[in-house]
Amino acid sequence: MKKKAIISLQEELTKSKGIIEAIGDGISIQDTNCIILYQNQIHKNIFGDHTGAYCYKAYRLRNKVCEGCPVFQTFKDHTIHTVQREIQTGKGTKYLEITTSPLKDSKGKIISGIEVVRDVTEQKQAEIALRLSEERYRVTVNNLSSALHVADKNLNIILANKELFKWQKRLGLETDIIGENIFKVYPFLPNKVKKEYKKIFETGKPLQTEESTVVKGKVIITETSKIPIFKEDKVTKVITVMRDITKLKHAEELLKKTEEKYRNILSTSIDGFWIMSTDGNILEVNDSYCRLTGYSREEILSMNVRDIDATETPEETSSRIQQLMKNRGGRFETRHRCKDGSILDIENSVFYESRFKQFFGFIRDITHRKKTEEALRERDEKLEIEAHNLEETNIALKVLLKRREEDKAELEEKVLLNMKELVLPYLEKLKICRLDEKQKFYVNILESNLNEIISPFAHRLSSKFLNFTPTEIQVANLLQKGKTNKEIGELINSSPRTIAFHRENIRKKLGLKNKKINLKSYLLSFA
Repeated sequence: MKKKAIISLQEELTKSKGIIEAIGDGISIQDTNCIILYQNQIHKNIFGDHTGAYCYKAYRLRNKVCEGCPVFQTFKDHTIHTVQREIQTGKGTKYLEITTSPLKDSKGKIISGIEVVRDVTEQKQAEIALRLSEERYRVTVNNLSSALHVADKNLNIILANKELFKWQKRLGLETDIIGENIFKVYPFLPNKVKKEYKKIFETGKPLQTEESTVVKGKVIITETSKIPIFKEDKVTKVITVMRDITKLKHAEELLKKTEEKYRNILSTSIDGFWIMSTDGNILEVNDSYCRLTGYSREEILSMNVRDIDATETPEETSSRIQQLMKNRGGRFETRHRCKDGSILDIENSVFYESRFKQFFGFIRDITHRKKTEEALRERDEKLEIEAHNLEETNIALKVLLKRREEDKAELEEKVLLNMKELVLPYLEKLKICRLDEKQKFYVNILESNLNEIISPFAHRLSSKFLNFTPTEIQVANLLQKGKTNKEIGELINSSPRTIAFHRENIRKKLGLKNKKINLKSYLLSFA
């Protein structure tokens, strides 16, 4: 009976051959012993012609039914089974989808199984490529530094990256968000956000916004980018990228306040201030410098430092700029040309900021100081000349005073010497003459008065003459006049021998003993 049913089946297959070949899938029929009864041409092209062979021997070179064989499973449970298999060909790997179903006789008994084989290589390769693409996409998304989620048209979150989960945890928000609606996860979002998503789904245009939201009492500022994903020219999903810019905004606000503070300081400073590029172009300037030079702010910002400096050549200015960059700044004096043509002496204190490649300069007007310094310099020169003249005058006065003192001393010495030489000796002789009491009295008064007259001179007289006796003074005076011992003796009633003795004493008292110095010449040097 079974044999007749199989023969009947083969006849039916022969009649239906054209239809079966046109199906486009490989078709084979196996009996309950797994013997291949029929293969259409497509099946033969895939596996080769194995009609009449056991399938497990033909396909897998095995001696028994393969484990998990779908045909065998169909024989066992009378149901349809579908599996996927990979086979290696000369052209690479083929992916096959095999579907088996039972063939029954008129009494419902399984007599064979039909196997439909479909080549799904292209579909499988597309799936693999899609899976790899999705994996790369997921890796890329997870490595983004910004929080990100993808929402479908119902605004349900279908994908979120690691950074978003971290963000949720940091803010104390729910982390189990996949499949949840955006407004359930973030109930604090304003209604305008829902309108923004609606607009993106309608227009397909991306949107970037900045939002300030209170999350659990804490203000969070975010920069949000909403990007549409298209499928067949329709927006099916929206990627939302969120960046927490709270700290950045606070820093910007602080920077703004700081800049405002320093701008106010610089605008009210009496010193000029400017910012200059490494090319010498003026990038910023305060009101004080504008007032100093007479230029408007707009005029100065269109100028180069070489247009203003009245001292240096363009080459010298370039050299100074290089030096300031090397030393990270410096202080120097130069001159700036004002709008009216006048010249300002200025002191420039410069700081170079290498990060911005800019110079920050504080400019002080030192014109008055320079004029004062010049006046002081001229005054110093004049005083120096006057001091020199005064010094010369003082020297001349000192010479005159010295000469006057010398003349005075010389006069006193002459008076004293003349007194001792010309008066006192004779007064001594007068005292030994026969005088009456009245004459002696007059002589004593005369001697006393003479001593009082010469006493102021005595302490200033050279010691070389003070220790001379009156006779030695007489002898010294006559020696100065060129008298001989004999002539001197006759004049003072003494012998030449006595005069020679006096001469020897004079030499001794003058320190001329045993020295070859002419006594007369020496005495004349005191004249």
